[in-house]
Amino acid sequence: MKRAAVNVGTVALFGVLPLFAVGFVVADLASGEAGWAFREAFLGAAEAVLRGESPYPALTDPTVERGTAYVYPPVTALLATPFTLVPSNVAAVLFALILVAAVPATLAALGVRDWRCYGLALLWPPVLSAVHVENITLLVGLAAALVWRFRNQPFVGGATLGASIAIKPLLWPLGPWFLATRRLRSVVWSIGVGAAILIGSWAVIGFAGLVEYRELLRRLGEVMDEYGYSVYALALDLDAADVVARLLWIAVGIALLVTSVVV
Repeated sequence: MKRAAVNVGTVALFGVLPLFAVGFVVADLASGEAGWAFREAFLGAAEAVLRGESPYPALTDPTVERGTAYVYPPVTALLATPFTLVPSNVAAVLFALILVAAVPATLAALGVRDWRCYGLALLWPPVLSAVHVENITLLVGLAAALVWRFRNQPFVGGATLGASIAIKPLLWPLGPWFLATRRLRSVVWSIGVGAAILIGSWAVIGFAGLVEYRELLRRLGEVMDEYGYSVYALALDLDAADVVARLLWIAVGIALLVTSVVV
């Protein structure tokens, strides 16, 4: 009897509760109360591309000041165009399902077999937040897991990394990691695939917004520095000079990169 109660509790905690949590988030998305990153950034950029316009806002656009502007490489906007075929609430739910599916896919790619880990991951606040906001962090996490899974297969691992960087450059440190671990063919594939996707996607939109892109990133960086949790933002909050904050930020980044390779 005691074991049965434990089993029921385990199923409730790691099986039923995650489904309820995800269900509440999806319900919010269906009602239009969530998913601002997807609605404001991705859908807006996709619709602009379909109209033959630049997916990037002007520097004076209010979305830049709010930190909700579309600033990803063009390929992300191109990949979002199919979602414009359905109402925005339906599109938000469909994209949420993709994000939710990325969580177990990530664990599976890393060889996790304990089913409770899957339920626990779906209960993790950062995961629920990523689905609620509908950014692509969970997809980037899946890409990182796939790069690790196929790290000894140059084409698959390298191409996955290159494609991921072309969509969102967050995983660029894995390039130096490939280099440090002497996976040179993986480096070549990642550079080749990433460059092909970047150049190709910019060409599709007629290189619209390319000249202003660097300034857009710089301005968004300034905005996000005020709200972010980076070493740079923390140093500024502690009244460090801008140059000191940046040097500290760079030093910590280099230290983490070196540590990840050595360890």
